[in-house]
Amino acid sequence: MSKSTKTSKNQTGGMSRRDFLKIGAAGAAAAVAPRIDFPAFIRQSPMELNLLTWFWTEPGRGDAWRAMLAKFHEEQSDIRINEAGYGENDYFQQILIQARSGR
Repeated sequence: MSKSTKTSKNQTGGMSRRDFLKIGAAGAAAAVAPRIDFPAFIRQSPMELNLLTWFWTEPGRGDAWRAMLAKFHEEQSDIRINEAGYGENDYFQQILIQARSGR
């Protein structure tokens, strides 16, 4: 094929296949991009985090964690930590299920 027959656009003057694929790839990348967590001063609301552990269900240990979180929440208001988790027997199975599902 000579240089004179190579063109980047099709004969009707429309979009080339390469340009179409570039635009499609950019759109797909934007659709699956993770959500951006902006700093609290921009969001105007506290960031919420789920602390996933089996400690919440253990006597003594769960109470100690709750006391630490209460003190943490008293000292600042930018981050809010929520209890999340399962009992020790179910914890690891649930982590594997969530990891496989992409959560």
